[in-house]
Amino acid sequence: MCLARQIDQFFRNTMQPFSIEVEAKREAMQVFLAEYNDRTHSNLNPDSGKENGVVLLHERDSKWAPQLRCYFNDNTGFPAGVNLTQTRTYQANNYRFRFNGNDLIKTLLYEYGYRLGRNQLNPEQ
Repeated sequence: MCLARQIDQFFRNTMQPFSIEVEAKREAMQVFLAEYNDRTHSNLNPDSGKENGVVLLHERDSKWAPQLRCYFNDNTGFPAGVNLTQTRTYQANNYRFRFNGNDLIKTLLYEYGYRLGRNQLNPEQ
């Protein structure tokens, strides 16, 4: 079973809330959101805010490409093969763990119906 499917099953089994965010400078964010909006029939823009999973960076920040992250709390039974990081500052009050991976998270967004922002699946979905 592919890793994205294992993660999908993990979230369906645990039924815990989780959040997916994209972090980028304005120009890169516009490019990413054009693809995201087209593929998910959404209408987000670079100023949509963190509550919608959009974290706009300052132009002086050293990141050049969008970075996707998924935040959640209970890692019991989380699939092997994904590098989990314990959140220390950003989102630490809301979520204990995160994983990065643009390709993996894009698969969750575009093939499994996940969305930027807060998600919570149930087994029947």
